[in-house]
Amino acid sequence: MRRSVLVLLFALAAAPALAADAVPVKIQASEAGQHIGETATVVGVLTNVHVTPGKAVLWDIGGNYPDNPFTVYVSKHDTDVVPNVMPLVGKTLAITGQIKSYQGKAEIAVSDPKQVQVAP
Repeated sequence: MRRSVLVLLFALAAAPALAADAVPVKIQASEAGQHIGETATVVGVLTNVHVTPGKAVLWDIGGNYPDNPFTVYVSKHDTDVVPNVMPLVGKTLAITGQIKSYQGKAEIAVSDPKQVQVAP
């Protein structure tokens, strides 16, 4: 009995660490709006890149703004870390992070180049 309790306590203590190592679910850009608040890998075609007056960079995924189902946001503070993706327009990207809603549209804020991959 005592051993069972110790095993249970260990399992409960280890669960958050194991969950953190879990591979995020992979979804299409058109599905991102259904996964607000979740961490996922969103896959879609990069259709356009915009630089805002405030120097943030917005990537349209799956269509041109305002008809794109998903946006990637790169803060002006991260543009020196996250490479320019303009040469990748037309390519399929896989972007990993927490999906948030901004003005009714699903988006992921990218601050690390490891969050972005060119999909095969």
